[in-house]
Amino acid sequence: MADDTQQTAFSYGWCQTDRKEGQDIRRDMRSVDYLNDEPYATRARAILQQMGLPAPKPEQIYRGTHHDLLFLNSHGVVIRIGPTDIEDLMNPAIVQPLGWVEDKTLPIKSKQSDDAKDIPFTVAIYPGIELYEDFFQKTPRPGIVADVEDFFRATGQSANDIVTYNMGIIRILDDDGIEVAVPMLLDADNEFNGSDQILREKRSAKLREMEKKTKDKGQIMSYVLKDVFKDAQDAKLFQRAYQLHQPLRNLFWRAFRNVEAIEDSPQKEHMDAFWQECAAITNAPKETTSFQWTSRVNDSGLHVFKREEIVIPNLTLYRPWTGEEQDKVVLPIAQSETVKAALAKAAKKADKLATGEEPPKPRRLINLRFINDFAARFR
Repeated sequence: MADDTQQTAFSYGWCQTDRKEGQDIRRDMRSVDYLNDEPYATRARAILQQMGLPAPKPEQIYRGTHHDLLFLNSHGVVIRIGPTDIEDLMNPAIVQPLGWVEDKTLPIKSKQSDDAKDIPFTVAIYPGIELYEDFFQKTPRPGIVADVEDFFRATGQSANDIVTYNMGIIRILDDDGIEVAVPMLLDADNEFNGSDQILREKRSAKLREMEKKTKDKGQIMSYVLKDVFKDAQDAKLFQRAYQLHQPLRNLFWRAFRNVEAIEDSPQKEHMDAFWQECAAITNAPKETTSFQWTSRVNDSGLHVFKREEIVIPNLTLYRPWTGEEQDKVVLPIAQSETVKAALAKAAKKADKLATGEEPPKPRRLINLRFINDFAARFR
C-alpha cells in the first residue's frame, strides 16, 4: 500500500518535441482556453484536485490543437484537458487513458463531424510512451509488427491524421518470446479518429453489458477491447500492447470505483498508490501481473466470464517530451523465469486452439423447479 511519506512531489514540465510552440491556442481550431475560460477552468481545476494533482502555473499549460496539455515529468504521464469521447476512441491501436473524469453537463460541439455531435468535457491521464520518430533513431531496435492505419480501416476507426509525429511505440514480447515493437496512435482526436456507426453500435452493446456486471471502468475497457476487436488481424498484438499499462488502470479505478460526481472523493490510499506507482516506474521497467476478463458462450447460450492472469515483464512510463537523451532510452525487455513460464503457457493454449481442442464445457445446472414440480405430483 502507498506510504504518504514516500510520495514523489508533482512536477510539471514542457513539451520540447512537438512542432507547435504551445503558448497560445489556435483560433482556427478552437475558441476556448480550457484552463482560463469559464465554466471550463473552474471545472478542470476541480477535477485535477479530485485526482490529487496541483493546479498548474500559467507557463506550464501547453496549448494543443483541441486540448490543453500538462506534462507531468515526475510521474511519466500527460494530462489532456478538453473535448474527449473516450468510448468513441476505444480501440486497441490507440493509446488508452489510465483514468479519466468526464463532465457531460459541459458538452463541446464537434467541428469536423457532419452531425456536429456533443463531445464531453474530459480530463484524462495518458501514459508516456516511446515516440515513433525516436524509435527509428535507435540501433539496434526490434522489428515493427502490425499497422495502425490498416487496423483502423479493418475495424471502422477513422484513419485521418495518422502521421509519424502523432505515433508512438510500445514494446512487447510475441508468442515466441521475441521482443517486437507495436506502433500506436498516441494523439487520437474525436475530430479526426472517430468510429463508424457499425463499430459504435457493436462496442456500445458490449460496454452496456459489462456495466451491468462491474463499476470498474478499467476492466470494462479491457474486456471490450479484447472482445469487440478479436477477429481483426493483429488484434492480439495491439491488445498485448494495451495490457502493458493495465496495472495502473486497475489502481486508478480502484480509487474511483464509487465516484459518481466531481464533488465525490476517490479513496485516498488507492489514489496515492496510483501516483506512487507512476513515479516508481518512470524510466524504470518493472515486472508485474495484471488480469483481464474473457468470455465464451456455453451450451445454454449464456456468456461465461473468466478472469485470466497476465504477466507483464516491462511495466514502464516514459517522458520523451523533455527531449533529453536519458528520457529516450528504452531498455530491452528482461525475461525472468516467470515471464518464460507465462509465454510457454500461452503457447500451449494456442496449440490446443489450433488443433481444434475445445475448452471444457460447464456442466448443465439441474433445474430444481422442474424436479420440485415433478415430485409434487406424487405427494
